[in-house]
Amino acid sequence: MLFQEDRPTLRLLPALLDLLELEDGYLRWTTANMLATLGRMHGEVYPVVLHESLRAEAPQRRRMALYVLRELAPERTETKDAFLSALKDRDSRVRCAALSCMAKLTDPDHACLDEALEFARSGRDPTLQRIAVVVLPDLVAHHPEARDAVATLLLELGRSNDPSLVRTAQAAADRLAG
Repeated sequence: MLFQEDRPTLRLLPALLDLLELEDGYLRWTTANMLATLGRMHGEVYPVVLHESLRAEAPQRRRMALYVLRELAPERTETKDAFLSALKDRDSRVRCAALSCMAKLTDPDHACLDEALEFARSGRDPTLQRIAVVVLPDLVAHHPEARDAVATLLLELGRSNDPSLVRTAQAAADRLAG
């Protein structure tokens, strides 16, 4: 209600950042949406959320800050850089969030494509591998010169022994073709 009826103030920012650590997923996502809305109204929010995505002590807070950045400023180079940096986070859920968020960037550079390709090829982390496979068609939309290489990789992954990876690769190949 507060965000619909009144113009929220920056005084809410510290409390909203703390709420990113809630156990309740619904409330965390509601908070992330509120932060993105607040950020659209007040430019001062972006650098704070960017800092949280990189430096917050709690992994859940870093992860949710990435999602806020995705919604707030997918066009900014700093957002892309935060996603790339978070791929090296010690927490796997933060890495997963960073990789999945790359699909929403308005102008992902080759570093994003290269990282996604590396995760898709490596198979070291099956969850990250599947996320990378899902993200690749979105990144290829910005880098059409990589279409053939990605299509070949998806075809190879579609012959995996992992049924989940096979389904994911086939769905990504369909998206790439369509």
